[in-house]
Amino acid sequence: IWVWEKIDNNDFECVAVLDGHAQDVKFLTFHPHLPYLYSTSYDDTTKIWTEDGGDWYCVSTLVGHQSTVWACLPLRGGKLLLTVSDDRSAILWRCDSETDYSQTWRKASVSHNVHSQAVYSAHAHDNNLSADFIATGGGDNSIVLMSIQRGDDGLESLQREGEVRNAHDGDVNCVRWNPRAEMGGLLLSAGDDGLIKLWMLEIE
Repeated sequence: IWVWEKIDNNDFECVAVLDGHAQDVKFLTFHPHLPYLYSTSYDDTTKIWTEDGGDWYCVSTLVGHQSTVWACLPLRGGKLLLTVSDDRSAILWRCDSETDYSQTWRKASVSHNVHSQAVYSAHAHDNNLSADFIATGGGDNSIVLMSIQRGDDGLESLQREGEVRNAHDGDVNCVRWNPRAEMGGLLLSAGDDGLIKLWMLEIE
């Protein structure tokens, strides 16, 4: 993983190279507020990195999937992390600390067979609707909609809310909600069929 710093409008400098995964790195995203970086890999793991005085280092490695972790998604301000995988599952991780993400992460829940084939992408609705909607795209050509629910044990889990079958004529490689509040119900999907599709979420 190469970390770049912008020098001016047209130039960037590499300030760090993070070497920790054993195979290809497939996805990167930052914590929404704190200086943490998440990465996923062909090596079936998710790593969490942070920076101190210009030095980047790995603070935690999450092991739980049986195959490639294609993407991850910080949720609830970063205290939760969703990972999706080639093993067709989604894992919801929870950190024991509200602010220090070098502390112990544990599985809050595991959802098996979210898709009938690999789960490639996940994205959360950013707006204050009645539930925290998460869309996933998979190798079964479909889009799945889920929400986060809290159980009697205090742990969060994923609940399936709906599915768009045959959303594309091929893998659904990426799903993204529109971040604009006035258009928050719009979802984009990109597929192996060379198409980008626009969907509207309707809440009953």
